[in-house]
Amino acid sequence: MREIYIQYYTSPCGELILASMGNELCLCDWNGMSCAERNKRRISKYLNVEFRTESSSVIEKTKTQLDDYFAGKRKVFNIPLCPFGTDFQLQIWKSLLDIPFEVFLLCLSFSVTSDFGS
Repeated sequence: MREIYIQYYTSPCGELILASMGNELCLCDWNGMSCAERNKRRISKYLNVEFRTESSSVIEKTKTQLDDYFAGKRKVFNIPLCPFGTDFQLQIWKSLLDIPFEVFLLCLSFSVTSDFGS
């Protein structure tokens, strides 16, 4: 059975769980949240893998890039990804990767300042 390596990263916004398979990142999620556990189950189902608490070169690269991002030194990540899911989910992931940082900030700003959900 293939293995996925898991490490934890403490960010200014909370603890993240990072997971890699081979030389690709397959999970970056908020640790301790139900969505992270659900995503780990999905990874296990789709990729037929076991989880192991150990680091990898891509996890260490991810931590470095996250440090740079939270220090305001990085806007773009260049981490090799291992997306998984249905064909539809894979199309969504590809579309999300094509959104420029400035557009993301504009959408984030709009969502924070709007009254949606109230």
